[in-house]
Amino acid sequence: IVEPFTAHYVFALGVARFLSCAHWVLQ
Repeated sequence: IVEPFTAHYVFALGVARFLSCAHWVLQ
């Protein structure tokens, strides 16, 4: 069981990393 705050934090990190990689690939 993961606390909602931790889950949202990890989710945000995943999204940020995905967007960063996508931006780098599309450059």
